[in-house]
Amino acid sequence: MLRFTPRMSTPHLPLAGLQARPPWQHEAPVALQPHVLRLTAPNPGLMTGPGTNSYLVGSSASGWLVVDPGPLEPAHIERLWQAAGGDIRLIVCTHS
Repeated sequence: MLRFTPRMSTPHLPLAGLQARPPWQHEAPVALQPHVLRLTAPNPGLMTGPGTNSYLVGSSASGWLVVDPGPLEPAHIERLWQAAGGDIRLIVCTHS
């Protein structure tokens, strides 16, 4: 048997410490944290929202790890390569 549980409102949660998320855009990497960049591929859709998110983790000193490189879209791949300064050490795919 299914039971309905009303959603609880939480007006008491402090919002002052929360920061706005960087905007979605496809042209350039967006810094999310120190050493973490997000690049969104220009493939918006039902499953991808504004586009597939790819992440670069690392630095110019250590090289870069790419998490979820995204679709085979030449301009997106080039943006990943350029953002990493051509120093991509590892690629990790979390899904296909």
